[in-house]
Amino acid sequence: MKSKSYNKIAFGVILLLQIVCMIYFGNAKQGYFVDELWSYGLANSYYHPHVYSDDALEERWVSGEYFRDYLEVLPEQRFRYGSVVYNQTQDYHPPLFYMVLHTISSLFPNTFSKWYGIIPNIVYFAVSMYLLFALARRIFKSEWLALIPVIAYGFSAGAISNVIYIRMYVLLTVWVLTLFNLHVKWITEDKIQSRDWLILILIAYLGYMSHYYFFVIAFFTAAFYFFYLLWTGKRKTLIKYCVTMFISLLLVALTFPVAYIKLFFGQRGNEAVHNLFNLSDILGNAKRYWSIIGEQLFANSQNILGIVIMVCGLCTLISWVRKRTGNGQTFRMALEKIDETLKREISAVGCVLFVSVSYFAIILKIAPYQVDRYVFGIYPELTLLMFYFVFKIVNYWGSKNTAFATALIMAAVFSIFGVSGKHVQYLYKNYVNNVNIMKEHVGEDCLYITWDYYKLVGNALELENMGRVFTEVPDRIEALAEKLDPDKKNLIVYVDESFDQKEILNRVCNAAGYRAWRPLFESRCKAYELTR
Repeated sequence: MKSKSYNKIAFGVILLLQIVCMIYFGNAKQGYFVDELWSYGLANSYYHPHVYSDDALEERWVSGEYFRDYLEVLPEQRFRYGSVVYNQTQDYHPPLFYMVLHTISSLFPNTFSKWYGIIPNIVYFAVSMYLLFALARRIFKSEWLALIPVIAYGFSAGAISNVIYIRMYVLLTVWVLTLFNLHVKWITEDKIQSRDWLILILIAYLGYMSHYYFFVIAFFTAAFYFFYLLWTGKRKTLIKYCVTMFISLLLVALTFPVAYIKLFFGQRGNEAVHNLFNLSDILGNAKRYWSIIGEQLFANSQNILGIVIMVCGLCTLISWVRKRTGNGQTFRMALEKIDETLKREISAVGCVLFVSVSYFAIILKIAPYQVDRYVFGIYPELTLLMFYFVFKIVNYWGSKNTAFATALIMAAVFSIFGVSGKHVQYLYKNYVNNVNIMKEHVGEDCLYITWDYYKLVGNALELENMGRVFTEVPDRIEALAEKLDPDKKNLIVYVDESFDQKEILNRVCNAAGYRAWRPLFESRCKAYELTR
């Protein structure tokens, strides 16, 4: 009992330190990826999902306040969840994450803060750490061993990046870990309580309503458990399980039916199908994701770790088989004599391994970009699996104490590498300077030249300082004279970074009568000040 109490205290201290770490990096975050600001717009803009919706930017001036109102909740539009759901029917994702963000923003109308998104992520993170601890405890059958993956993952660059990235991926991680906990519990304890079916319905539904990639996780988890129940002969349980998963899918259809349209026929759905059957980029995508995982979880030692685990694991397996098959024993007889508890442990680990590897294989094919956020949801599971195999191998050839010490040292090394911040993403430390520069030009006119109007979202915190903003495409630059104010001596101009900067600026100057320009900063698009 004392040991368990000390273990809980240790978990609490570790979690507290990790939360402090998250707050530190949250404070260091100065800018935003365009999708993060889109999170605020989709959550808070009243029945107006995008800055360009209803041709709002087409051949017309908009005020700087237009961009501020897009990100913030107006007093008369607080707690308007119908707007949140509508906006998501026009975008790519389910609405749960945005409803939480809208709730917090509604408590502080007419304001914008990164903490409205980071604080909920920290709460989700704390829950996910407890779930990882519970999952590791069920697999390791040890209170103290369960702390190892908690330490390694919680201080990793991957976990930190996930928390400070203001999107739905920490929330998704919670539902993924909960789903694994349920299935591992059923496998290891060989017991399903009546309430577990209701919990499964709720968790699956909330996962579906957080991100469509949860459907992939749920599919492979259900597939594994389906065949596990068949293998163990639990037909009645299998029927109940299938009915329960069907009910969770039905709830999505009843509450957010557009989800299935988005999943199978939307832009991202069509992209996923196209990518799935494009076999030319498999190796490149796999290498990229393998590198990302190594950088953010395993201190860039993923190649060495992978080789050591496979080679030593194979040697361990061969040694174990030889010991079991001596004295006339066949391999089949050896398998039959395996302890029932060990069988369940192997099945539980097999479930986590099968789902994680299958998800990885699918994501490297269907994801629109090879970036970390699409594999954030399996980071805790990959960490757990790595330490499980390391511990089992060292324990087989050495002792339990040696194996524990080895795992602890590795966790400490990975943690130090993670909190060093070298591979923490989404900080954008120079972004605050861009906003401050634009504050020096409050009230001035701004011309934004791009083909992609969505890019204005990424500059919304800068553009809200402008008096007026006009969005234009390169083909119409020569007609600018009739649209710009001839009495304005200065003009702020954003030029899409994909354009020839000098060529675009010369055309603007010739068309509108400006004689010189100077660069201000680069923020996705490059910003300049033009003078007459």
